[in-house]
Amino acid sequence: MNVLAVAVSILFFALAASYADEPNKQTNIPYRLEEPTMTTVDGVTYKNVLFTEVTENTVSFSHSKGSAIIVLQYLPPATLGRLGIDPHRFAEFQAQQKTYTEQKLQTLKEQKEQEAKRFKEQEIQAEYDASQTAKGLVKFNGQWLIPAEAEKARVESEKAFETMEKSRKESKMIVEHLLGDVQIIQWSFTKEAFGTVMIADFTIKNATAHDIKDITITCRHYAASGTKIDSNTRTIYQIIPAGKAVRFRNINMGIIDTQVSTSQAGIDDYKDIE
Repeated sequence: MNVLAVAVSILFFALAASYADEPNKQTNIPYRLEEPTMTTVDGVTYKNVLFTEVTENTVSFSHSKGSAIIVLQYLPPATLGRLGIDPHRFAEFQAQQKTYTEQKLQTLKEQKEQEAKRFKEQEIQAEYDASQTAKGLVKFNGQWLIPAEAEKARVESEKAFETMEKSRKESKMIVEHLLGDVQIIQWSFTKEAFGTVMIADFTIKNATAHDIKDITITCRHYAASGTKIDSNTRTIYQIIPAGKAVRFRNINMGIIDTQVSTSQAGIDDYKDIE
């Protein structure tokens, strides 16, 4: 059976059920109404009609040649009125049904077209992949490469991933403060937000005889190749007492290049508290 025809039938009965909720629409009520002759809107004539039951969607009746059940929309308006159904309201219902059905069928048609388009694209892609495979090429990260290049790319990708993981989980170092008496004595960082934001933990030791504040830190970033590619500067607006070391955690150092593998931190400036 045609899929669209099934869809139309389902939509009609769903809408007919909603029409049954209207005040002057009676359902499941037996009728003993007779008509000598009844001709439906599609041109079928019945004689000696005796109506027996009206439901949400259909009417049952006997006639000179047997019995029948037909959908309400095929009854003539006069017969609908005698059955207690307002012909005008039923006509409005049919118009709404038609509009609703057309909209649903259009949606189904568009969905079917989209599915056909996706299927065609998949077929084209499969044919192309098969042709590339037949040439002896290997697909890696969306690119078709000769086997040697694909293996090289795979090894480089694994190394880059290992370097990134090591940097994220184990990148720790101790750096000397260029100014001498104020030092970063412990330093580690992670890359968050898909590797674009630097979050640092570090300890600053104040070996001076004065309390200090507003410590300016610069982080110099290096790629896995050792090339310096970026730097970030932040001021820590905190007080570090004389002779003390203070630990700072989860400090947002700002945006960094995703290729950063290691970072060295140094203190550029601070203010004495007299």
